[in-house]
Amino acid sequence: MDLRLVCLAAVVVLCAAEPRRYDGYKVLRITPNSDDDMMALKKLKAVVEDKVDFWRDIRAVGSPVDIMVSPQMEKLLANIAKEYKLDFDVAIEDIQPLFDDQMKHSREMSAKGIIGGGSFDYTEYHTLDEINTWIDDIVSTYPALVKKVPVGKSYEGRNIYALKIGSSKLDKPIVWLEGGIHSREWVSPATMIYITHELVSKYGKDTDITTLMDGLHFYIIPVFNVDGYEYTWTSDRMWRKTRSPNNRCVGTDPNRNWDYHWSGASANPCSDLYYGSSAFSEIELKSVTDYMSSLTDIKVFIDFHAFSQMWMSPWSYTKNLPNSNDFNDQINLAVKALEALTAVYGTKYTHGTVANTIYEASGSSIDWAYGTLGVKYSYAVELRDDGTYGFTLPARFIEPTAIETFEAVKVIANHVM
Repeated sequence: MDLRLVCLAAVVVLCAAEPRRYDGYKVLRITPNSDDDMMALKKLKAVVEDKVDFWRDIRAVGSPVDIMVSPQMEKLLANIAKEYKLDFDVAIEDIQPLFDDQMKHSREMSAKGIIGGGSFDYTEYHTLDEINTWIDDIVSTYPALVKKVPVGKSYEGRNIYALKIGSSKLDKPIVWLEGGIHSREWVSPATMIYITHELVSKYGKDTDITTLMDGLHFYIIPVFNVDGYEYTWTSDRMWRKTRSPNNRCVGTDPNRNWDYHWSGASANPCSDLYYGSSAFSEIELKSVTDYMSSLTDIKVFIDFHAFSQMWMSPWSYTKNLPNSNDFNDQINLAVKALEALTAVYGTKYTHGTVANTIYEASGSSIDWAYGTLGVKYSYAVELRDDGTYGFTLPARFIEPTAIETFEAVKVIANHVM
């Protein structure tokens, strides 16, 4: 073979292996101030939806809409916004340096050949390999309190692990917490990891945690969408979906694929909101939900996302409310949980049903947990922040996010215990 072709092939392979960069990408913010602005925003979205990334979608008058744009798309979107008489601000000037900062610690540790072990830093973001090593470490460090449970497989063959946490093997009510179903929402797995460490490291030392551990089992999935999460580190920081192929594109939105009022989201296989070829088409969801269905006493289900600071209850698929007794109990408990959360640092959350707080979203996790499994206290939580950083949330916010979130979880866990 011609040596030049060999060299060219090598260059192509190296280029293909390089992670996508977002140099010069901005986040633009448009805040609709009237119904006319809302209509104009919807027209704008119809024109540019497949060319930009809506970090925060169109919700209501007064709610900011955040749109990530490439340098090439910035001028076009600005012109369209001007045509529709919409004002915008630059919320983030350049997202790539913020992504680099999020990954800095892990890359430094990797360069030193350190993965997990005593070096694990709960105030930094970590790769999937580091998290899996941490799982093994925490199980070996606290064998009487935590057990690693393989609850499913991914399309690419990775294990999805839950940590079963409690002070005995006796059957007890279950609090199910899961993070990382949308792979780019890094503060979600980081929060699950921090809460896990708090539970096991403070058992026998903290009265409240000891009581919870004695009375409940916590099942915590740090990273649900393992293929997608791995991909955010190796290939595209902004990847949201699973990694299974579908027609001409890759990936299904794993929070639009649950088998409860499925099919109301996007039918476009290239969309970030693609609902899949069928309900539970994604092996990740099918295997995890099969495992969940085998458990007998799940009292709480919380699916952690980011960002926007919202604590939401069913329904997602409709603006209609659940039966009044359940709805009142769900909201009242959410209010108490958020009072505890806000008391820590003053962080403000909104609450309500998903459909009435953000938008209708069929095939969601909490609708399935509530509607199929009958878990009354089912919540979808959007963690920090309020849009200042969005998906680029610096690692220094992991600890305060986790600490305040754990206070809310403790309120809910105490209630069902």
